[in-house]
Amino acid sequence: MARSCTVSYLDTTGVEHRVDVVADSLYEAGLRAIAAFRQMPMPDQLAPGPATRLRIEITGPEHCVDVRKLLDWLERGSGRTPKEHAVKCELLELLSGGSPPR
Repeated sequence: MARSCTVSYLDTTGVEHRVDVVADSLYEAGLRAIAAFRQMPMPDQLAPGPATRLRIEITGPEHCVDVRKLLDWLERGSGRTPKEHAVKCELLELLSGGSPPR
């Protein structure tokens, strides 16, 4: 079930960046947010990198997850189910400059 999520992080200067996404899972929310942050006009050194910690607020509990962990999950295998495989393919395309976040 897709839920609205707010994903944020602090850049190296202490400025908070936020984006709202709709996702079915915590990892999907984080990866959709990374794609949205990459589309924002900002210097590369302020964009989220592998060591960046994202704050993910889902309509309910809040979670923190490292970008590296999200990318590792995305790159690990094709998915345990056909649905997970489809989501990973969509997220890979999104991160490589595909369609905008939903």
